[in-house]
Amino acid sequence: MFLHTWNLHDCWRTRNANKKDFTWSKDKPFIARRLDYIFCSGDLISDVADADIVHFPSTDHRAVVTQFVEDPFPRGPSRWQFNASLLKSKNFVEHMNIFIPNFLEDPQNVDTDCKTKWELLKAGIRLECMYFSRCTFNKKGNELEDKVKVLTNKVTEEPNNQDLLTQLQECKRSLEIEEIAKTRGAIVRSRIKWAEQGDRSTKYFLNLEKQRATNNIIKQLKNEGSARITNPDEILKEIRTYYEHLYAKDDAVQMVQERLDNFLKGITHNVLTDEEKELCDTDINLQEMGEALKQLNNNSAPGSDGLTAEFYKFFWRSLSKPLLESFKKSIQLSELSLSQRRGIITLMHKGNNTPREDLNNWRPITLTNVDYKILTKLLAIRLQKVIKNIINENQTGFIKGRNISSHIRLIDDIIKYASEENKEGMIVSLDYQKAFDSVNKDTILAALRRFNFGPRFITYIITILANTQSSVKNGGWHSQWFPTKRGVRQGCCVSPLLFVLVVELLAIKLRHNDTINGILRNSNVSDNIKLLQYADDMSLLLKGKADLKIALKEIELFTKVSGLKLNRKKSIGMWVGSKADSNEGGEGIKWINGEENIKILGIFFNSKREASVIPQNWISYWLFNLLYAQM
Repeated sequence: MFLHTWNLHDCWRTRNANKKDFTWSKDKPFIARRLDYIFCSGDLISDVADADIVHFPSTDHRAVVTQFVEDPFPRGPSRWQFNASLLKSKNFVEHMNIFIPNFLEDPQNVDTDCKTKWELLKAGIRLECMYFSRCTFNKKGNELEDKVKVLTNKVTEEPNNQDLLTQLQECKRSLEIEEIAKTRGAIVRSRIKWAEQGDRSTKYFLNLEKQRATNNIIKQLKNEGSARITNPDEILKEIRTYYEHLYAKDDAVQMVQERLDNFLKGITHNVLTDEEKELCDTDINLQEMGEALKQLNNNSAPGSDGLTAEFYKFFWRSLSKPLLESFKKSIQLSELSLSQRRGIITLMHKGNNTPREDLNNWRPITLTNVDYKILTKLLAIRLQKVIKNIINENQTGFIKGRNISSHIRLIDDIIKYASEENKEGMIVSLDYQKAFDSVNKDTILAALRRFNFGPRFITYIITILANTQSSVKNGGWHSQWFPTKRGVRQGCCVSPLLFVLVVELLAIKLRHNDTINGILRNSNVSDNIKLLQYADDMSLLLKGKADLKIALKEIELFTKVSGLKLNRKKSIGMWVGSKADSNEGGEGIKWINGEENIKILGIFFNSKREASVIPQNWISYWLFNLLYAQM
């Protein structure tokens, strides 16, 4: 419990998973135990090169020796990112206000198609920004430092000269402003959530930036043969191979529309009205694009082109029209421009004491370019206006106006009801294998048609899904680009809503199957709640084994339609009510008894106690509010 809470790892056991050894022993009778440990954090465990237990003289204990990697993981060159401090430079702003219109009006670019022209414009902007940044900030900082040195020497010689003192103070103030700007850049890149006004040490925040980057670096990997890989080039190659395979098309998922129609045959469900359909089907316009841009976070990491939301917002008047023309051309061709189709995958460790050398324990977040984000945010805004009318209230993920707390309260109520009424029931938390990454793209389009979305909106979605590419980033190094033929990007504005539409099809099937019985409350059939969803997290609330068997069969059929695969070994079941002490449920699922807790939506539940009195929930609450909230 303590190790899990504080994310600590036993160094020796991590490197000797199947070995038996001891650190203390005594004779007559012989007894041996492993009493001595060296623990390290989850962030540091990948740096452990070796761990051994060796003899140590003059004591009945043996020594635990842990060796750490001596040479740090070599950082790659990374990619260029726009420095927002440039926007405070009058010269830079004037330069860009001249460069952008001149580029668009250049006779060489007038006849270029809109998609290509937009790509060339972004490339030109990047070059201008990089050149201006090098020439301006480095020169300015060096000049200020030299000036401070000269003035300091003069003041030493003439300490009573007020003019010199004033000049020195002004020069120091200017240098401090430059230092603060540098510090702010480091703060943004480190994604720190706090910064004391009187604690502006650039070195401190630069170290935090390095630390954050280090936490997301994979320094060691185990390949499929369980061989350990430490070479940076081989690690990057292994990561690329893993994700190229993950995003490869699943040939088992075919004839999606036909299979989906058969899957839902005879079932009626909510669809868009003609008015809602028309709302989503309208042409993209400048006003919508501007509203979408306003909602983008300024501090979000940019995509492969390095341009940030701040840059777009500042020069929106000059950029909006050529970007709109680029979108129109892309929609006409049902394919975005090359840079808009590309995303950089950055990996985040899932934590929870899972091994860092296993790629299954890392979450891929795709960094996309701001122009792509503007389009997908626009589509997400349209979807949010209508989606609550077609998605059942059992789904609370990513839908405005719905709250995860309602699910938590409901689960607690059902457990209490089953216990008080001595009713038989079960709660099963299902685990999908890489749900967002494995959903079939054709299934997304089929879902849109089922919910009565119009041809134009479907074309928009086809456009953003077509021929996408990714590159994996690790420690500043980037892999070669590879195609992503399935899945939705984690980090894309519209992806969660598209995923919700797909999994709602399965929920519709389960709700309409009369042979599946949920846990009844108050003997009211309308309270026959069979499932709860939060995006890809699905919990089944069923009466018994027969109901679970039928539900799992429907889920297996849905796999052939969607590509979503259930991981039964990681799915967990818990009996409630009259069978709370049982841990037998079968179906390849792990079952726990009434003495154990099941974790759903980040909250621990128990068949015999309310969630509010379970210690782990209070510990998690305390850690979040007293530790993380202060950062």
